[in-house]
Amino acid sequence: MRWLPLKTFACLLCFSLLYIDPVGLSQVASTSYKIESQTLDEQGVTHIQVKNALINYDFSTVGGTLQSAYLYFAPWGSSREEMIPGTTTDQKSLKRTYTPGQVYPFQLSLGLLKPTDVYQSRIIPSADGSQLQVEFTHEADGLKVTKLYTIHNDATGTIDFALTLQNLSPSGKKFDDGYKLALGTGVHKMDEKAEARFFFDGQRTSAIVQNGKLEGLGFVSGFALWLITQPTDSLKPYQEPLQLNVSTQQGILQVSKTALGVQSAPITLAPSQTMIHNFRLYTGRVKYTLLELVKLQHIADMSWWDQLLVPVANFLNWLFGFTGNYAWAILLFTLLTRILLFPLTRAQYHSMAKMTQLQPRLQKLQQRYPNLNQLKASYPKMSELELKQRAMENRQEMTQKMMEMYKKEGVNPLGGCLPMVIQFPILIVLWQAITYTAEQIHLTPGFLWLPDLSLADPLYIIVLLTVAAMIVQTKMTPTPGAQQNQLLTWVMPIMMGVMLKDFASGLWIYYFSSTVAQVGQQMFISWELKREAARKPAPALAEDDDALTNKPVAQEAQVSDGNRSQN
Repeated sequence: MRWLPLKTFACLLCFSLLYIDPVGLSQVASTSYKIESQTLDEQGVTHIQVKNALINYDFSTVGGTLQSAYLYFAPWGSSREEMIPGTTTDQKSLKRTYTPGQVYPFQLSLGLLKPTDVYQSRIIPSADGSQLQVEFTHEADGLKVTKLYTIHNDATGTIDFALTLQNLSPSGKKFDDGYKLALGTGVHKMDEKAEARFFFDGQRTSAIVQNGKLEGLGFVSGFALWLITQPTDSLKPYQEPLQLNVSTQQGILQVSKTALGVQSAPITLAPSQTMIHNFRLYTGRVKYTLLELVKLQHIADMSWWDQLLVPVANFLNWLFGFTGNYAWAILLFTLLTRILLFPLTRAQYHSMAKMTQLQPRLQKLQQRYPNLNQLKASYPKMSELELKQRAMENRQEMTQKMMEMYKKEGVNPLGGCLPMVIQFPILIVLWQAITYTAEQIHLTPGFLWLPDLSLADPLYIIVLLTVAAMIVQTKMTPTPGAQQNQLLTWVMPIMMGVMLKDFASGLWIYYFSSTVAQVGQQMFISWELKREAARKPAPALAEDDDALTNKPVAQEAQVSDGNRSQN
């Protein structure tokens, strides 16, 4: 049965359109990530869990603190992680265990207030579902404390926190030591690599600056727990030693930690006076694109790889802003890439076509220069040393004649590799850029049957389409020695599909569209090559090849062997 690549490509394209048509280009499949909340009672303590598109938070009425920030959204190559030290979260059940005595974010110390005070709580959803608020209130000695957490359903990974102090007593209140608001003891479990960092007057430091305006502080490693403050002189960072009893396989171990937080200036409240301080907390991975959303890109250093990825990710985000969908942004990125690479692609296929035409002449040339095994079979009486010397001379002279033939015909034997060498880094960078912006892509509409371009295709349809397109594209490629590459034609695309099937579907969209575009370019180039072939006659084989060689090597070897026999 004859292989008809163009008809096969047309069938593949029609199948794609038939599948797409019932869905409709205007009916974009997408997963709606809503903010959800639930109230749990664990050992007599009320916990409020709030889940947005990226993080599952856990708040406790004991102290009105944040005790868990679990990154349950994990793009390819990453894992689900708990951001708050002292809390362990089970990946399946989301059941938490807490370390006694742990200092949790937003633990408040002020006057007669204790970290173990129980707060009243309520959940305040928004009308449009874009955010949810959790409010904790507590009264002690005529002072009302309100902690208001605002959780947003976006990719920033931040919580807005408002601390309100209201004097309910008929007399004024004064707190000479101000209040202490804790951030915690680290980030990402008990990560010893987490470094405490501070921002004073727009400058990052690893030590406290006594006379600077504090803008933020936190812990940074591969993850970040960062408290953002308004630039002010009324807040200063503090560090306090802390001893924790941690349960391990060896038993209970006492661990020394350092608690980090902010301390306010002395507070004076007149009767009925209210004071409000606002903060923002970032809990998440250290990615430049995420940190840039909340203007925290300077809390961590960019690696050379980040410096390479950020422009691509920003360009992809710009295309998203232009198209309104990351799939269209990727398709537009593909179109631009294929247009830029077309001159190289054209040169590649012209070179490969010429190489295919040269195959009979190259084979004829190779027959004139037998290798070591062929020489052994033809001249068994020749010594091993002379055979090796003769084979080496044959190889050198054959290589020289092949280079002369390539030069005469205007063929670059490495010309077919350049587009592939260039496209492979583009594929790697785009894959990493999609992973780098996965949180942002995760919250945008899907495309056709793909609910989330940052995750794998749940039906693997895009994988199958891409593998089929790759096979068609390979069949259309004028590869020298095609009969020997039939196995690779089928095996390589299938192996790639099986091994990389769980890659982000956005990457598969790029690879599928790029392959289809390449098939279209090949069709045009094939037409161009046929037109050129019809215009000029085929070159003579025997005369050209004889001109490349001065004397038949086989005869020379035979003469040498004959002389040896006479001796």
